[in-house]
Amino acid sequence: MENVTTLTAARLAGKMMREVRPLFYLELPSTSSFQHVTEVPDYSKQVTPYFFAMIFLEVFIRWMKGMPRVRFNSSIDSLSAGLFLLLTKVLMGSIDISLYVWVHSRFCMYELPWDSALTWIVALLGVDCGYYWFHRMAHEVNLIWAAHQVHHSSDDFTLSSALRQPISTVFFSMFVYLPLALFLPPSLYFTHKQFNLLYQFWIHTEVVDRLGVLEWVLNTPSHHRVHHGRNPYCIDCNYAGVLIIWDRMFGTFQPELREEKVVYGLVHPLSSWNPFWAQVRNQGSLQSSFPLRDPRYTTMYTSRGDWCGGRKEMASHSNCSSFSKVPAGRQGNHASVFDKIFLRFLQMKNHMIQRCRSG
Repeated sequence: MENVTTLTAARLAGKMMREVRPLFYLELPSTSSFQHVTEVPDYSKQVTPYFFAMIFLEVFIRWMKGMPRVRFNSSIDSLSAGLFLLLTKVLMGSIDISLYVWVHSRFCMYELPWDSALTWIVALLGVDCGYYWFHRMAHEVNLIWAAHQVHHSSDDFTLSSALRQPISTVFFSMFVYLPLALFLPPSLYFTHKQFNLLYQFWIHTEVVDRLGVLEWVLNTPSHHRVHHGRNPYCIDCNYAGVLIIWDRMFGTFQPELREEKVVYGLVHPLSSWNPFWAQVRNQGSLQSSFPLRDPRYTTMYTSRGDWCGGRKEMASHSNCSSFSKVPAGRQGNHASVFDKIFLRFLQMKNHMIQRCRSG
């Protein structure tokens, strides 16, 4: 009996290790190369249980280290934003993949072999480089920043904040990757697009310190803490998804400073716990920032530094230099009306699932 239990535990541990590999980009070409895009697994669905397990583990580690506790309403805000994104995907479908497949089928100049390890590496580098440039655009172009600011709206930096995503990002990002369709099979693109996004989950934490020599190559929690800071030295840097080499190559790298604690969130913080307001706040500010009589709407496409004081050169301005004195605006740990409705929805869903199982 003891041997059976040990064998079962070993199999379960092995299964968990296999399922969690996409979170750390530890899949091998031999196990993650597919001929057709329809064969690519839904890795996000596969690792979702580990999202919540790691979130609870982070809470425990913070408690053990005596760090400030994770605010409940902040976590609910982030989970709500993740739910919004999920609903958008359900309604819109995989519009980015469909566009990529369409472009590839009509304009592919030379298709790399789908079962080659070299193609797998090219896909990793191509998708990650594309993410770097899109992410940089999202911080430097008003129109895209109005959407991307949702991800930076949390005053806390925890694993749950990684799920705080805007619902409209895909409508901008999908065009950045289209040059890859000229030579990269859709199945490889779809696979590495998922790996690239999933890798970025675990770097949203304060409980992991610097990782030695890995800091030179990989995007780590230390590098990403700087990216999410509103300190003047943190503004507009470290755009990497997986490999920090892009920031080092293109002059946007900034190491974390030991002597200055990172303050997280927006330069002009939100004053509401409503996750829907986080999605639309900057859209309204953007629309009011340009004259309707101008048919070119140039403000929408110029640098956001000219609009909201977001760039490094603007961070030293009087509006931004007192970042540490700007109140977060969402103090306390009470739940908003939206939070309560969201929790009630989860309770009803779980109750219905239990009734279906018992019936």
